[in-house]
Amino acid sequence: MRRVFFIAAILLCVALPLSAQEAFDPAESRDEISFNIGLLTPMQRGVSGYTTGSDLALQLDYRHFWRSGLGVRSGIVFSPDYQGFENTFGVPVALVWRTGSTEGRARVDRGLNAAGSTVRDGRLPFGAYGDGGSLARAGFGAFLLNLFSRAEFYAGLTPGWIPGAESIYRSNYGGEGGWEESGMQKPHSFSLTADAGVALTYRIWRFNLRLSPMVHYSLINNYRDYTAQYLPTYPRPLERTKDIRWHFSLQFGLGFLL
Repeated sequence: MRRVFFIAAILLCVALPLSAQEAFDPAESRDEISFNIGLLTPMQRGVSGYTTGSDLALQLDYRHFWRSGLGVRSGIVFSPDYQGFENTFGVPVALVWRTGSTEGRARVDRGLNAAGSTVRDGRLPFGAYGDGGSLARAGFGAFLLNLFSRAEFYAGLTPGWIPGAESIYRSNYGGEGGWEESGMQKPHSFSLTADAGVALTYRIWRFNLRLSPMVHYSLINNYRDYTAQYLPTYPRPLERTKDIRWHFSLQFGLGFLL
């Protein structure tokens, strides 16, 4: 898996000098390759009321767009140790629509207007009122958020594979001679998620700085939080399970326009 990202980095380095020889018009760019790194975390709590674990997510993407703004996206995503299972990976495929590009002074004006509206109204996000320091920070955040060049909206599917065995741990339970088992079960190794998200990009020459929040829903039940108590006074174990289907990822990336 690491070889894939290494080869992609080499191809990107080769493409840089070749692309630099041609006059670049960002409005005519129809293709982009990007490398993204971020956090993958469940949106639901486990049976004990705690989050079941987050992990790093690495993603390599390729996107192609038509003049209408509609495009397609595919790539590969990899997590070293998500929910206790090592080296999980998927192949995201999505339809994408991107807005027109805003450049130069227009971006600064948009950011200043957003910052001014935040401070003038005296409201923080989610409708709360704040003091001067909080409003200043919120205004600065609104300014930065509105400096993006364009937005991309996408929805699609990610088939994937979850290798490895389940890790169920056993521990003593109280002083009654019983014990407890807990861990993450894997009903299925093949995975399929429905994905939706948005990417905000900030262009510098051929490079795009990318911020991408995404929501993922497991169409196949792949992660089941499990706990069971075995007590001498009960003929059967007291089991509790909860399927973890909703997941969230936030990625930062660097793209190169071809």
